[in-house]
Amino acid sequence: VRAGPPPISKFTAHSLGLGFLHTCAVLVNKTAACWGKNNHGQLGDGNAVDSALAVPVVGKRFPPNTFRLCDCPHIPTDTFFCIVSGVTGVASLAVGIGHDHTCALLESGFVECWGSNQYGQRGVGDVAARSYATTVTHADGAPFHDVKSLSGGYPHRCAVVANGALWCWGRNDKV
Repeated sequence: VRAGPPPISKFTAHSLGLGFLHTCAVLVNKTAACWGKNNHGQLGDGNAVDSALAVPVVGKRFPPNTFRLCDCPHIPTDTFFCIVSGVTGVASLAVGIGHDHTCALLESGFVECWGSNQYGQRGVGDVAARSYATTVTHADGAPFHDVKSLSGGYPHRCAVVANGALWCWGRNDKV
């Protein structure tokens, strides 16, 4: 049984990104939707159930009773967390969205990633996979911002920021 937001039967896409066994689209309303294999949460819909239909990517998970109660219909909850918002303002998906993960560059210059994180390719300071989008952070936990372009591969991501600096995260043991 699929928990989470209902699948989208029809949509108009602005652009596509292809993963190993999943696909994601930036929709014309600047949200993201994905379909395909979901064993590592790479669809970003809050669970790990495969979907032949596009499902909306959901975002931020907060402990219940801290920011907002988990009382919304059709929004999955568990013992500690609830999904409270979708990913909006998507400008683009990382080219070659990754084997089992996806990252989106937002119009705000922030980056959100979801799915596998075996090598830290989601940029959140740990290696836990997540089936919902979270903001990429620096080592000190501050959100990574002012990103102008984003790319990457199977186990890593790289971004160019406004001042021209190049930042990369993820697997770093192969030269």
